[in-house]
Amino acid sequence: MENRIVNLIIYVAGSLKEAPRAAGYILEDTKTRATKTQIERLEKVTARQAETSTLIKAVKRISPDCPVHIYSNFPYSRVEWASVKNWANNAWRSVSGASKLEWAQLKDRDITFFPYEMTEYANWLKEEVKNESKKYLSALITTHSEG
Repeated sequence: MENRIVNLIIYVAGSLKEAPRAAGYILEDTKTRATKTQIERLEKVTARQAETSTLIKAVKRISPDCPVHIYSNFPYSRVEWASVKNWANNAWRSVSGASKLEWAQLKDRDITFFPYEMTEYANWLKEEVKNESKKYLSALITTHSEG
C-alpha cells in the first residue's frame, strides 16, 4: 500500500516589507492526486506573517496523521519550524519573548520542508497569487483616490 503524503505549495506575493498582499497554497494528495487551492488577500502584513498564517491554515485542513511536505517561496516558516520544540519548552515564547502560540497546534505534526521548486502547480499558483495581489492593490488605490 502506497503511503499518503500531502504536498503543500505556498506562494506569497510582494516584498519583504509590511504591505497589503496576496498569498495562496495548493494541497496535493500524492496518493489520489486530488488538489485543494486557496488564495486570499491579506491586510498589511510582512511576508513572514503571510507565510506563517497561510501555512497554518493549510496544514489544519490536512488529516493529523498525514505527513506534509512543504515548499514555500519564502524561508521563514522553515526557520521557525526548527524552533518549535524550544518554544514548546518555553511556554510558546521565542528567546526575545514574542508569542509563538500559533505554532502549538502543529508541534506534533510530521512536517518536512523542501526547497521551493517551479513545478507546474507552483507556476500556476505564483501567477494566480500575483494577479490577485495586483487586483487587491489596484482596488486599494482606487478606493483611496475616490475617498
